[in-house]
Amino acid sequence: RLPPLSEVGSKSARLQLVVACNAAEEPCRRQVHALWRWQAAHDDARLVWLQRPEADHRELAEALVAARAQDLLWRVLQGLLARDGPVTADDVRQTVTAAGGHVPRWERDRGDLEVALQVGTERTMAAALGLNGEQAVLASGLPLAATIVADEVAMSRALDAEWARLQGLPSDHGDPRQDRLGQLPAATRQRYVSWILRGERVHGLPGAASSP
Repeated sequence: RLPPLSEVGSKSARLQLVVACNAAEEPCRRQVHALWRWQAAHDDARLVWLQRPEADHRELAEALVAARAQDLLWRVLQGLLARDGPVTADDVRQTVTAAGGHVPRWERDRGDLEVALQVGTERTMAAALGLNGEQAVLASGLPLAATIVADEVAMSRALDAEWARLQGLPSDHGDPRQDRLGQLPAATRQRYVSWILRGERVHGLPGAASSP
């Protein structure tokens, strides 16, 4: 059975991180890997990776989503880090093989309509959350500034600052998030993100778009 999302961490985690990008591009893969490493060091954090491929990279996105059915996505991501520049579905096949996956099953899964629909759903979710840049990250329902997301060290510091804020601790880094949903209470922002990720229709929130 295909898991509904590419995610690590508890749905009830205090810090919810959402990233949306085109996995064909090397900066996207490195960014997602950096977020994954950061999440692994923080028990009360959850990371969701939404596929947001360009039209000519949809086959790659479907190949990655299919790897979720064998719980191989994050190992595949690690394997793809060794490849410079754009990658293809064939690169995913090689990393699925290297990870000990069942390649015939993976081939069947990536041709399944459910996988194609899931990629479309994730693009819709990303748009509903306002994650339309080349690399886009939400932390606690607010986007990180693009200049921060593009720098792995700056992004890690920004997440440390948000973590400290959630823990009620002082931080030397301030609040690096853009104020897109900043007028909403934190709990409301988190519910908004959760609603979108569950595929529910959302109305009446600033900047919200309806999911299908």
